[in-house]
Amino acid sequence: MNKKNLYKNNYDKLDILDKQNILNEIAAHYGFTVKKYAEFEKNGISLYTAVFDDKGTEFVFIPGAKNISLGWKAALCSKKEDAFLMEQIKDIFLDYFLMPDNNSDIVNINNRQQLQKLLDKEDYKQADILLSKMVYDFIDEHTSFLRRIDVEPMLMERKSNSINWVFVKEISSKTIADSPTYFKIYQEIIKSSKSFIIKQNISKSGTKKIQKFEITEHGLNVYKYIDMPYEEILFNYTSEGYSIPNRNQWEYAASGGCSLFLQNNDILLNKHSSLPNAFGLYIADNIYKPEIISDDKYTYKAGDNGYFQKYISKKLSSFSLNPFYNVTSNFFEYTDNNGLYARKVITVDLKKQFKPEITKKNLNKYITENMSENNFDNIIYAVNSVKNPDISFKNVLKIINIYHSKGFINKAYELVEKYINEGQNNPEFLYLAGFTVFRLQDYEKSEYLLKRAVFLRRNMPECYQLLSYIYQKQNNREEMEKALHNLYVLAPDVAESMIHILMPNGAALYDMDYEDLWGRLVLSLTKQDKEKVNLYTITSEVILLDSTIKLIIHKGVAHYIKYIKPTGSKYLMEIFDKIENSSYIKDETYLSKNDYNQALEEFNACKNIIYEAENITDLKANKDYLQDLTNNFFDYFPALMSLAYIHYSNCRLFEAEKLFDENYALCATLYKSKEIPIQIADKIRVLLENFILSITMNILSYGQIQHSIDNIIEEVNNIKEDYSPKINQGILAIELSVTKDIKYILNWFNINIELKDAMRKNN
Repeated sequence: MNKKNLYKNNYDKLDILDKQNILNEIAAHYGFTVKKYAEFEKNGISLYTAVFDDKGTEFVFIPGAKNISLGWKAALCSKKEDAFLMEQIKDIFLDYFLMPDNNSDIVNINNRQQLQKLLDKEDYKQADILLSKMVYDFIDEHTSFLRRIDVEPMLMERKSNSINWVFVKEISSKTIADSPTYFKIYQEIIKSSKSFIIKQNISKSGTKKIQKFEITEHGLNVYKYIDMPYEEILFNYTSEGYSIPNRNQWEYAASGGCSLFLQNNDILLNKHSSLPNAFGLYIADNIYKPEIISDDKYTYKAGDNGYFQKYISKKLSSFSLNPFYNVTSNFFEYTDNNGLYARKVITVDLKKQFKPEITKKNLNKYITENMSENNFDNIIYAVNSVKNPDISFKNVLKIINIYHSKGFINKAYELVEKYINEGQNNPEFLYLAGFTVFRLQDYEKSEYLLKRAVFLRRNMPECYQLLSYIYQKQNNREEMEKALHNLYVLAPDVAESMIHILMPNGAALYDMDYEDLWGRLVLSLTKQDKEKVNLYTITSEVILLDSTIKLIIHKGVAHYIKYIKPTGSKYLMEIFDKIENSSYIKDETYLSKNDYNQALEEFNACKNIIYEAENITDLKANKDYLQDLTNNFFDYFPALMSLAYIHYSNCRLFEAEKLFDENYALCATLYKSKEIPIQIADKIRVLLENFILSITMNILSYGQIQHSIDNIIEEVNNIKEDYSPKINQGILAIELSVTKDIKYILNWFNINIELKDAMRKNN
């Protein structure tokens, strides 16, 4: 099937037979039965679809849409709103805004006072302008923002279902007649205008019991009320293989593809439509049936629990039923409604298996092979469809991560708690455990778990990130700065961004020291130049050392053994010896005697760790020992970086400071030539002397040296051009002399550039 045909623009162009083929293929893929094909229409929009049956639950197929507008502003942009209806709304709000002692949060007291003054002055024009603003501001505040989005094709449940009320039993007509209690309840319902009645009582133990009794053809149905947490609602749907619609899905489905805010002329007449919308859904048809969405636990759709009817105006009792209106509340009381509602949705993807058949034997294999975000819902379904699943510890970690990504923190904690009680000491698990209790706001326990994790494995930036947050909440600046420093070592970009969050008034993550200067030195040496050039020997040493340090602190000693030891071990040992025997690290200009002794001790600890790693061949058998070596290296590597900086920055990238050969006469042949004026030789000699001085006094990369030579050649060419009428045959002498001198300079300083490459502007 062409996936494009699952989107409304293409789907609508198909003939009936092609649409039925698509609907049949969808039914077969999801194991649904086609009850009937049907065409629905409302607000000038129609859809030919099928009503599917899924074990007694009806679904309809809703084609997707590309680049559609949703939100309150979309209705304004359409310029199709009924002006008369908007005037009616303004009149209703006017009555409400001017009510005495109105302390509702939807009324801005300053606006209300200003409106009253304008009306008192009979300035109706300005009053109407202000009233319009107040109404539009109110609607704007309580509706979804304007956005253009794509909506994937979906199967959506036609009717929403109560979340809170769970069926208990059916009471027959005979039992009602024989029982005075049930008969009394039955009479109470008959006398009321509703089809049900809610009863509550408190047991001797203090437990509140809430029941609903609903009249049926055969007697009474009894339901019990369960106050189910939002997370558990979403999890229950996911673990059954379904989802709850997000804001985009719900608004698109409820609008039936129509962008009008006031879609129903009956809104102001308090009439609930008993007919399906343009997509065949019974949706937004009862103010007492608010539906949850999966974006926000406190945002509800399709009803405000009677708020408008009770507190604003009965004329606006159905105002909250439009697709873009958001009802925000921490809870809904059970007393005057049927609790909260939700409906199932399935994003149609015919390449993705629906409700995979999983057994204990293939569960772990399924989790491993389907570990992608697109399959998270299926993995949750798989885990919960197997009774007493035997999940490997590696997959447990994956599932905890999945629960976090889906917002199922309590479910993550259930797994975490189980393995904490078993004494699990895996660092990755301890991080996830710390993260889980952090999200449950148990910061003390989170700190304990995260500190255990970094004790076992130092190089865990995610742990230091969380610890820095925790220490900020505990007002422990000293520990927060330590955590940030370790985070900076492992993830500098993350640390830099967090500094602005945790210390908005500004503070340094670290003091300027040799460890930081080492990073700058490496950055300078490895800076990319436009030309591809080889780095000369000492620069290569710096890069090898820096790469080794970073690989070990980020990935561990095991990675050093895999990737650096085979070819770089010998050179690394030579580098350690050079640093250890360098005269510069003993100079008290850089380190005091005590600091030098401590730095050297930690430097030797790093060197010994590398020596230890040399003798390890079986990585799997020595996994714990390798982690211990990594942890120790993480503690001591700053000293290694500091001594390395002192050595390499002072030796000017050469094995020792090397002054240029005082016996070598620059431009000797030019001074002897009778054809070359002495001022030309002087100008060229000054260029070469500056080049030598730059090499001696600065830390230069190979590319920078090449750039300097280019500048010399360019200046020499300018000199030749200026003096060309006077020197005639002397031009060749200048080229030979400059070539000879540059070759000698490069050889003297062991700068391994091919002369042909060096003299490229002279070639």
